[in-house]
Amino acid sequence: MNRMGLSICALFLMGVVFGPWAYGQEPDKPKQNSHALLTRVVELKYADVARVASALRGLGFAGSVVPEPQSRTLALRASADDVSAMEAVIRKLDVLPPPAKNIELTAFLLVALEAPRTDLTLPANLEPVVKQLRATFSYKSYQLLETLVVRNRDGETGSVTGVVPSSTSTPLKTFYSFTYRSSKLSAEPSGNMIRIDGLNLGARIPLPVESGETQGTKVQYQNTGVSTNVDVREGQMVVVGKANVDGSNNALVIVLSARVAE
Repeated sequence: MNRMGLSICALFLMGVVFGPWAYGQEPDKPKQNSHALLTRVVELKYADVARVASALRGLGFAGSVVPEPQSRTLALRASADDVSAMEAVIRKLDVLPPPAKNIELTAFLLVALEAPRTDLTLPANLEPVVKQLRATFSYKSYQLLETLVVRNRDGETGSVTGVVPSSTSTPLKTFYSFTYRSSKLSAEPSGNMIRIDGLNLGARIPLPVESGETQGTKVQYQNTGVSTNVDVREGQMVVVGKANVDGSNNALVIVLSARVAE
């Protein structure tokens, strides 16, 4: 074989062995599989892990979402496009929640008296309520026994207990308990409505023993009060119950108001 034949043969072998490199070109890279699954772990700062996982599943992504509440992470396994889309959803859901509002409940314990009294005064904010009570019932006088105030976060429970004098003329004490299961704020076009569930306001009223050897020296306690669910519009006062207190025609009247505390 002559020299020219050897050169042609060498060039042919280089083309076979080195391919595109022999001519200064890079070989074609393998195409990426768009259906290949990608695994990524995303940490949440604020949102509930289980709720975000449920939301992602509900959006119908083709892949898996595994929540890990202890580490506050989500393990995502899906195509690269779906993983990116799920991360975008997570960023929108994982935000700092607005601070819970506080709800303040005020309960007024009024004693409605059958006999007229001229020595009793009431706070000015109770006068409209008492005016309505006078138009509805035949009681001659009203005495404010105690004012109870409970403040708690929206949706949570609350309670307060204490003791008050039965009247200004006797050292005997009345015990009270004011509890509720939840107070929930509901914003409506006409104003805020506070929905109170499981409200229980009870009082233990002291009654002198009227017969037997202990007459006039001992007392027995009578339980009275009201249990109900009630809606109170912010800024209004609502009569939520009336109960007999001592076997006479006197009664315990419970007036409730609520407001959103800043």
